[in-house]
Amino acid sequence: MPEWNLIGLCLVFSVWVAPGGNDFGVILEDVQIDGRDVITFTATAGNSVEVQINLPDVEVFADFTQMLATALPGSALPFDFELLGSSMQFMSFELSTDTNFTGDVLDDLALHIDTFNFAPLLQVGGDVTLPAGADLSLGFLKLGVTEAETAQLRLDILPASGMDLGARISFDTTPEIDFFATDASIAVQALIKDLDGSTFTAVTTDVRYSLLEVDFDGALDFSSVSQAFVAGVTLSSVLDSSGPQGRIQEFIKAVDFAFELSDSTLPSALRDTLEETLFTLASLGAAEISQFIEDIGQTIANALLDKAFDVDLPLTDLRLATVLADMASVFSRLIDTFSISSTALGFVNPNAADSTNTQGDVVADTAFSQQVDVQRGAALTLGQLANLATYSSLSLKVLDGSGNTTNVEIDLTGSDAVDGTKTLKERMQSLVDLLDDALSAQGIAVALAGNLGLRVTSTQVPGTGGNPATYNTFAVVGARKVGAGTVDTDFDLENLGFDFGNLTDQAETFGEDTTEKVLRFAIATTDLDIGRLDLSQLAGVKNLRFGISLDGVDEFVDVSSNTGWSSVAEVAADFSAALSAKRVGLGVGLNAAGDGLSFSLAADELRSVVINQDSAQLLRALDIDGLIEWVNTELNEEFPGAKLELTEAGELIFSMPDVTQVVEITAEPASTENASTTNPKTDGLFLNTDGIDLGVLQGLDISGALAAQLNATLSTAVGIDLLGFGSDLTASGGANALAASQSFTGKLGDAVMDNVFFNNLSLVGEIDGTVSAISGSADLGILKVTIGGSDPALNFAHVNAQRLKQKMPIRRSFTQFRTAKQVWPVFRLAIH
Repeated sequence: MPEWNLIGLCLVFSVWVAPGGNDFGVILEDVQIDGRDVITFTATAGNSVEVQINLPDVEVFADFTQMLATALPGSALPFDFELLGSSMQFMSFELSTDTNFTGDVLDDLALHIDTFNFAPLLQVGGDVTLPAGADLSLGFLKLGVTEAETAQLRLDILPASGMDLGARISFDTTPEIDFFATDASIAVQALIKDLDGSTFTAVTTDVRYSLLEVDFDGALDFSSVSQAFVAGVTLSSVLDSSGPQGRIQEFIKAVDFAFELSDSTLPSALRDTLEETLFTLASLGAAEISQFIEDIGQTIANALLDKAFDVDLPLTDLRLATVLADMASVFSRLIDTFSISSTALGFVNPNAADSTNTQGDVVADTAFSQQVDVQRGAALTLGQLANLATYSSLSLKVLDGSGNTTNVEIDLTGSDAVDGTKTLKERMQSLVDLLDDALSAQGIAVALAGNLGLRVTSTQVPGTGGNPATYNTFAVVGARKVGAGTVDTDFDLENLGFDFGNLTDQAETFGEDTTEKVLRFAIATTDLDIGRLDLSQLAGVKNLRFGISLDGVDEFVDVSSNTGWSSVAEVAADFSAALSAKRVGLGVGLNAAGDGLSFSLAADELRSVVINQDSAQLLRALDIDGLIEWVNTELNEEFPGAKLELTEAGELIFSMPDVTQVVEITAEPASTENASTTNPKTDGLFLNTDGIDLGVLQGLDISGALAAQLNATLSTAVGIDLLGFGSDLTASGGANALAASQSFTGKLGDAVMDNVFFNNLSLVGEIDGTVSAISGSADLGILKVTIGGSDPALNFAHVNAQRLKQKMPIRRSFTQFRTAKQVWPVFRLAIH
């Protein structure tokens, strides 16, 4: 369809007067552009004509992605949850005339323009068209998206019922035009048909509406039995709040989520257990699983390094701790086995490399933005204005590019900004004037925007000393209450009509342990090359999760491949496709060296985009199915017998049978040169009667060449009681673990570890050695004895020592194991 603009009402007409009569007429002809009716005229009763103006259809998008991300923190949607709507497509009105004649002379002519009818200014919502294979990652669950529907939102134009924009023309000596201008007013009204409604109704203050409903399906193996399930989520919100927090803070207040197993034959107790397990897995994230793996690995490592295990083998310098230290090192690095290094993905600044660090150790700044020197807020709601009137002053801090701050005070007392008798425009203009007067000296200008919100412009400050140019910005750090004089430190820029898209957090800038919101201004940063990507780190990996912040709203973007990646170009292509699916205008390609990634912000991407690398999210699997598969296949190659299982009891159990570490010591001629306890390869076997009681033997000194093998084998099962974890969450409020996790004030990772247990843990440590070519001497007082003087090779001894630990044949909690005193119930030493 060709684009066109309607400048005004184009009437093609001819005038005729009936012979000998008082008739006066105008012939109206339809207007077409490129074969499309633009203006049509339809005769109605009497001297009236209906005029319809057809407008071009402009696509309107409603993005529910951020709503879902805000309502369900930690969720990842691999496509953009947008709905296509339509704008106003037509408007119509009636033209009618009446005339007055004196004889054949026209005295006056009245043209009435009334009976206005407007199509909705815009309308959006309804059923969502889903891409093939749509899915959602929620916590540690991956769910298929089967159906989605949103509330329908509409903006109507409401003309006054008697509005007439016509006029009467008098044809006296001096023609005069008198415009009617009757009830010439137009209002705009927001209407909604929420998911529970059947008709559109006006949006009402403080009423909660059901805005989004999504249905899911999935399946999980419980004790090797697959259980199918369905799930659904409903998001509801207050669209117009009278509270002081405003629209953004009130936007998401209620999330209803439900799981239901498909097998109706399951016993009710088992059904309840499995469904609650699903809720718990949905509330877990990669960060909590990472902490679980890291903590159990470090705890086992610490136990292996306990002094109870640091035992010397008598008559030698061999120590069982030698092999246990190697095993402890394996467990202390357990998390490295499960995760991917962020530096391996190249998220470092290659320009920071030096002769000893070719990769560079400075994390790359992956923040992209077009130049931003203006921020616009929304007009304050009645609730926000009423809240503002309870304060006598505002405390601001201006921040420059060098980190310096300047205090600014705004005195509200007696101003129109806090005068409830003034109009919204008058109050906002007063607030603008107060802010502009106080901030203009700091290079910041404040004006009234067309929507009656604040429009703040910052002037670029040139860089000095090699530093780049910057913008000054500011935060509202407090507001002083009228009368009481107390300072409300929770009052910030959100209370002045700005939302997360306008703001960015500044931690520790305005004081220790403080985080304040400042207006976001930015120098254009559109392109970046990062360091080398190490493909060897991606062996067996099919999913990568990156954090992404869009105008301050944090989401995840999952980069996936069914077969994994064999080249950096494949990673770049899939990364770029994942961003494109979320309608993020950030392209991904190869860096100049061709061995890493490069990012480029599209010219039409006006949002700020930040790619984050959170090490806790860099697990080799991003959902429970993927993690089970990875452990049972990939990890099994490194730890034979390793297994991860989700049980019908609601427990996630990681089994590590017979993890074995071996240290080999080869036989070498006895020598005291370079001998040390840390280098037992050169240590012979030494005996001395000062160390042992052999009666009449004095000055016994025996040495020989030692060959030995030190073995350690550990077996255990470590699990998370998912039901116990969910119960801990719901104890603080919430219908289920997922709902409770949204308001849980503690650390989810700590709550997980409170429900971790060890089961059937056993450890065997053994030293098995042979001493050959033994030689030495002994003094019996009247007789001196030489051992192996003629042929030491004929002399040998076998030594064997075992320390066995069967510490926990029954289940013990993580805390009990971590604090338990180590005890060796069995000790055996043999010399032959």
